[in-house]
Amino acid sequence: MVESFQAEANWYNSGYVPSLEEYIENGVTTAGTYMALVHLFFLIGQGITEETVGLLDPYPNFFSSSGTILRLWDDLGTAMVSTKILTFTCPSYISFLLAWGAAENLT
Repeated sequence: MVESFQAEANWYNSGYVPSLEEYIENGVTTAGTYMALVHLFFLIGQGITEETVGLLDPYPNFFSSSGTILRLWDDLGTAMVSTKILTFTCPSYISFLLAWGAAENLT
């Protein structure tokens, strides 16, 4: 999770706008969903065994899909605030617009 926050900080400091794929892949981790669901998985499951740990490597689709949904939902909420206070935090909609060539004046 720390590496993901570091990547976002590096993007922000350098002015780099990641592709939508880069942003979402990184955002799945920083949304916190994966951590919460992993803890829940072990708390309500049969405990920690090599078999259960193996189920979580790499990210199962359920966890990454939940993280993607939460990240996009969070970005929609912060998009309004970001535009009002004129700060650029590189939410997913910026990456999407750039990917489709609809936001050339943003860079």
